[in-house]
Amino acid sequence: MRSMRVLAVAVLAVVLALSAVQSAFAATELAYDNGSFHGADGPNWGAVRFVLADFGFSGSVRLLKVRFYFFFSQVQEPVRIHVYASDGVTPLCCTPNLDQTPSSGWNEIDLSSRMSAPISGAFYVAREILGQVASGIGHDNAGSVGHSYTGGPGAWTSYDGNFMIRAEVDPVQATGPVGGVLTPVNKLVVFAPYLALLGVVGAVAVIVWKRPDN
Repeated sequence: MRSMRVLAVAVLAVVLALSAVQSAFAATELAYDNGSFHGADGPNWGAVRFVLADFGFSGSVRLLKVRFYFFFSQVQEPVRIHVYASDGVTPLCCTPNLDQTPSSGWNEIDLSSRMSAPISGAFYVAREILGQVASGIGHDNAGSVGHSYTGGPGAWTSYDGNFMIRAEVDPVQATGPVGGVLTPVNKLVVFAPYLALLGVVGAVAVIVWKRPDN
């Protein structure tokens, strides 16, 4: 009987670990840029409008994180991150304001605790520079254009290029990207301990099962 209890605990641990690993590998990064930094432009506002159908999503998603490529040559200026609905005006996040002083290169901001409602159709991720001295948002020199904007809410103007702003979402059933790049987020390193736990628990379960008193 005691062996069966140990086995039951081992099986439960395996199930929980598998659930955590599956959840981790579910995150997907959406991007229109090609990842190659070509330069930086300095408008106070820069945004990317993500159309979920471009990435094969037919339903809603939950926004987890945003990433943006920032460049400064003289002064590290704070930025403010915004998320708007498909109209580019209705705010979906963030209250209170989400300000950050980024470093040059890729920066990541976790929105999982601020985005409780799912998003469907399309949404904007915008970066507002607070100050504007000598910094800007990175852009590439190729890829699918027509999704980046300057100007600001209610006055967006199409930008001839791709701002390097990306979104990480919880996926729904996907059929494959149409106009953007859909990249599974690599969480293998982060969740390696869970995979190791699976091996240990599996070995314990086998030992318990094969004991003579079973």
